[in-house]
Amino acid sequence: MLKKLFICIISSMIAFSLFVAPTQVSAATKTLQQLQTKRANLQKKTKETKDMFEQMTIDNYCEVLASNAPAPGGGSALAIVGAEACALIEMAINVTLDKLPQTDINYDYLKGELATCTRARKHLYLLSNDDAEAYGKIVEARKLPKNSEAETKLRTATLQKAFHKATLVP
Repeated sequence: MLKKLFICIISSMIAFSLFVAPTQVSAATKTLQQLQTKRANLQKKTKETKDMFEQMTIDNYCEVLASNAPAPGGGSALAIVGAEACALIEMAINVTLDKLPQTDINYDYLKGELATCTRARKHLYLLSNDDAEAYGKIVEARKLPKNSEAETKLRTATLQKAFHKATLVP
């Protein structure tokens, strides 16, 4: 069963790499680099939230997720589920590598894919934190007063800025 899953995952990765036009890959890579730069800048500003969710136990994370707290929410949970999927792929690759001789033609390829999955898992942890932080900014902006025209304009501008930043977090 695990072998079939692993073969399916590798086949999908190969099919994707064969059929996606190079310009699309280039554009996606550029977009990813831009997002990583924005995430890095955001992290520099808010180091206290770095490693927020990945340091929690599963039970603690689920308790916070189930609470009435505004964050974490669906985006954060989705990133954590993605990180778990990466961990499962890493497990399948590690099991396969344990059984393959290092001279096998697929050994180096699988080692590379293992490193890719590990990077993706760690990146998804950061995205989980980023999502929660971005939503927190929206919640803060919604609490701004709107008693006068000037306050309403400031609140609207702040909300628009928070919404825009939230869209930058995948």
